[in-house]
Amino acid sequence: MAINHQQITTDITLELDEAEIPLADFTAACEAFSGLVKELARHVEPKVPANSWNIRVYDGSAGLGFAAMPGTFSADTLDRLRREISEGLQTLADGFRPAAFTDRAIEHARNLGSLFKRKVGEPGVRLWYGRDASQHVGRVIAQNAKAMLEAAYEEEGSIEGRLERLDAHNHLQLVVYDVLDDRAIKCEVDDELLKQAQSHWRKRVEVTGKVRYRKDGQAVSIRAKEIIGFPSPEDIPSLDEVRRLLSTK
Repeated sequence: MAINHQQITTDITLELDEAEIPLADFTAACEAFSGLVKELARHVEPKVPANSWNIRVYDGSAGLGFAAMPGTFSADTLDRLRREISEGLQTLADGFRPAAFTDRAIEHARNLGSLFKRKVGEPGVRLWYGRDASQHVGRVIAQNAKAMLEAAYEEEGSIEGRLERLDAHNHLQLVVYDVLDDRAIKCEVDDELLKQAQSHWRKRVEVTGKVRYRKDGQAVSIRAKEIIGFPSPEDIPSLDEVRRLLSTK
């Protein structure tokens, strides 16, 4: 059931215009929508906390709205946030990567466009910016986003980042987070490397092996052959210590 747009009181609103909404789709929609708004909000106003929103669920659970808490975002900043989301989704629909969209934002957009997979035709997913402007989130956004995030080629190489997660579902897989943009890179490992990784848990590492890259050259995943730990900050000698070492030679 569609939202009566005249009753919208939130700054950015997700509308699910479907006669029946499976729980899994509703949960995925809430996660993708909130993730997209928060990710773009960090880009527009990095100093504002992620929990600076009030949430309204509209009648019939057909809509979920985000309203900025008083004193968090200025009117100009909210306008920019809505514009970045709207123009970014349109850029994705046109087959290009939006400048303001991180990998996480693209993933959230992909998930919004992937809702209601059992339905024949386009899903009834729409974003409202205030109560007068809206935008359909269709399958083409999901398809283009998926293509941008998937691997296109692979070659021997290495990746760097913080080793912070382990996934044992189906096969052993570590996750290394890039130190520059916090992008997750999946690392397939065997039991022997898993033991090696334990000593570098939550530390910066270099992983060598067969790296899968996207078309834009960003690493997506790696079949790891070796994990090399970087020295901890306390293990790196200070400038004074280096001078003392050099003076003794």
